[in-house]
Amino acid sequence: IEAPAPHEKVVVGVVIFWLAIISFISFLKLDPSQRQLVVGIAVNINLLFFYGAPLSTIFTVIRTRDSSSIHRRTMVMNTMNGIFWTAFGFGTVDYFISVPNGLGAILGFVQMFMCLVMPCKGNEQHTRNAEVYDLELGASTSHGSSSDIKEIEPLGTTVDRQEETQIQTKN
Repeated sequence: IEAPAPHEKVVVGVVIFWLAIISFISFLKLDPSQRQLVVGIAVNINLLFFYGAPLSTIFTVIRTRDSSSIHRRTMVMNTMNGIFWTAFGFGTVDYFISVPNGLGAILGFVQMFMCLVMPCKGNEQHTRNAEVYDLELGASTSHGSSSDIKEIEPLGTTVDRQEETQIQTKN
């Protein structure tokens, strides 16, 4: 039997935490405002862990002066999420929403700043010959410097870009 992976331990810990919170608010005689307070605090703790997760990446970027470990799409989406929820929190005057999401937006801006100040070394992120799957289009494309890379089109057909270029030049 293998030992559980570190992320599996975290998932089990989060499940136990939420079971304890649900049990706490269910079995104790709390009025609705007290239940709302307990759940609000628990959700904010959970949210701070969510927004704080990139901190290890931030420390890696500072140490190596290379931002290739930052996943740009996740960074942008988390920052936008934080901005919108912060605005909603201010609009509804709910500090349980605006404060942790504001911290998340700030962490997102820190990551964006790091991407600008410490770019990827050697443009490694764009020169890897790994396939990137676009889930929205159902296509797979390769990013690399070679001109004869094969791509899988949405219909599942394989197209050789070098042959396609040769066919176009003949016509």
